[in-house]
Amino acid sequence: MGVALFSLFLACGGDDDGGGGGTPADGGGSTADASDDGGGGNDAGRFDASSDPPDAALVDAAGPDASTGPGLVTVTVEVVPYPLDSVTVFFLRADDSVIDVVSTDENGRAQAMFDEPGKVVLLLGFGMPELQLQLKGFLGVRPGTDIYHVGRPRVRSATLTFTGPIPDNAFQFGVETPCGLANSVTPSVTLLLEFCGDETPVFWLARTLVGGQVRRFSAFAPSVPVANGSFEVKGPLREDLVQTTRVTGLPEAQDASMFYVVYGEHGRVQEGFTQGELTPVDGSLTIFDPFHDLRDLGLRGRILTQVYRPGDNVTDFMAWVDHDGSPDVDLAPMSPAFLGRVVFHRDTATWTWTEESPGTVTAVLGAVAVSAPERPFFWHVLAANGTPVRVPRLPPPYEVFNVEPDSLVTSAGVDLIGHSRGYGPVVADVEGVIYGTGEVGDIITRTVGFDFIIE
Repeated sequence: MGVALFSLFLACGGDDDGGGGGTPADGGGSTADASDDGGGGNDAGRFDASSDPPDAALVDAAGPDASTGPGLVTVTVEVVPYPLDSVTVFFLRADDSVIDVVSTDENGRAQAMFDEPGKVVLLLGFGMPELQLQLKGFLGVRPGTDIYHVGRPRVRSATLTFTGPIPDNAFQFGVETPCGLANSVTPSVTLLLEFCGDETPVFWLARTLVGGQVRRFSAFAPSVPVANGSFEVKGPLREDLVQTTRVTGLPEAQDASMFYVVYGEHGRVQEGFTQGELTPVDGSLTIFDPFHDLRDLGLRGRILTQVYRPGDNVTDFMAWVDHDGSPDVDLAPMSPAFLGRVVFHRDTATWTWTEESPGTVTAVLGAVAVSAPERPFFWHVLAANGTPVRVPRLPPPYEVFNVEPDSLVTSAGVDLIGHSRGYGPVVADVEGVIYGTGEVGDIITRTVGFDFIIE
């Protein structure tokens, strides 16, 4: 199964792990290197907003190294409470001509054969006026690409009674999960779990006296079924520790914050505190967090560093590491470009922007809000770096959602995204890239600017 895509722009989308930003259109933009073999910095995405809007033929280029040849493009939509079998998916060629228009089936899936790189558009919220109407566009989609769109996960609730190992001199016990916690003076803790998935990680906690000092120990169960009943947490007790998290290679900053999250097979396991009002020293930051001891258990850590840069830019860095208890990451290889003025041109439905400093840009994500007589709608369009970005045009009877020269555009913006593995992971999983899916070694950046105009 794949990973989440684009619910960062849904009203029901995922949580932000402390990385801020967001375009003026309540979206985020991203810019990606068109290759999948790493995102080196380049100037291909440096478009001067003061110049004339680019020709439409250039706008739709798939990128310098886009592959050709037939292949099946698959879109899987798993959005609750959206019906999985009613999402309209447009499969388009680079010139906006139609390959197919398909409603997702009972498995939330739609497919079409691509002979060359083209476009995919999802229409979300259509026919459901209580939900925000969103259109998600993906440019430069290569044959063989899988795209996943996952909204809120299905949730479960249950009451469980937990037991676990009991150390000498213990005087308090507890259970801690991502969806609930409880304490007890007896070694049996009953807890109502709410808004969980089908399974959840669980900590069994015990406070005890060691040499007259209060110490806390934990035992970890990585996967507990969320169903009424009882569960015994087994495994050794480990004493809590203080973790040192360090990043280097940050750009010049007026202010910064850091946040560390531990992930397992079912998502978040434990998270530290967001530590703000930090000042990088020689491009480095260090934070300290009290954590349960989860070293050497095959878990991953995600370091989120948000930097407010001089000149009205915010960059979020997201680095994935083995959770070894002392992460130290050099972010310099993914130094981000500085986003200048963003212009949305209504006559061509195209974003242009400037990059005021060199840096790694892998994908561009444009956002635009349109006020329409019957119902406002929002476009978010993702493209590989190296070409301007234009809103796709939809066929009848969906042309009401096209952006025209006389459309009332109320807001627009662009984000720049850098990814150490290139555009492929971004187009397949942009929400996961931003909010919590990655491989050890991934470094991701998201840069937001606030200087935009509409022409």
